[in-house]
Amino acid sequence: MGSPLNEPDRSTFDAEVPFEVTISRDFWLGKYLVTNIQWLTVMKSLPYAYEAMIANRPVTNVSWDDAMSFGARLNQNLGNKISSEYLFTLPTEAQWEYACRAGTHSIYHSGDSLDDLNRVAWHAGNSMGMLHDVGELEPNNWGLFDMHGSVAEWCLDLPQPYPTHPTEDWVGVIKNPYGALRNVRGEPWTAEAMSSGFRSSARSESFQDEKIPYVGFRVCLGSKLMEDD
Repeated sequence: MGSPLNEPDRSTFDAEVPFEVTISRDFWLGKYLVTNIQWLTVMKSLPYAYEAMIANRPVTNVSWDDAMSFGARLNQNLGNKISSEYLFTLPTEAQWEYACRAGTHSIYHSGDSLDDLNRVAWHAGNSMGMLHDVGELEPNNWGLFDMHGSVAEWCLDLPQPYPTHPTEDWVGVIKNPYGALRNVRGEPWTAEAMSSGFRSSARSESFQDEKIPYVGFRVCLGSKLMEDD
């Protein structure tokens, strides 16, 4: 996790200092970002006027609290169909980067060049100024779409400095007062392709009660123990 010192445009504040994380707990991550039609189906309303043309575009203008409410509704509706060891939630920052990289160590999961980014990410140079349906570009090696570009994504934990030693199932702080900062990963379609935020290791954050037009999320099915760390 993190980025090498010679990676172009890496953070200058040591926010991405490389360290080794062992992921020991099973988790499953949504193949796609949560879409407007999925949000409408589960939550019975949308944060904006619904139009059929946006059905399969990522839902936006939902806060971290909203995304957690979506997971809670899934747990309520589907809890009897999954193991009691797991629950629907958001991925931790470590889980997100692990899933994004899909075994790669390049700048993007697709390679190191802007041509590699263009194959997998919507950005200001190819999006024509609008969001697109999920899954239209190439997925990563593990079949996950739009890990770069499209919308940025909420993560479960709060921003924390990376450890300086190998660790297992690293999680930033989770429990915190309402309105706390939460990790946001990925870069939205509004950013220029040269932005450093498209890198697999790039980190950002936002207040958990903010509703942002370029931030969405994808669902993680993970261990209940993670919520207690």
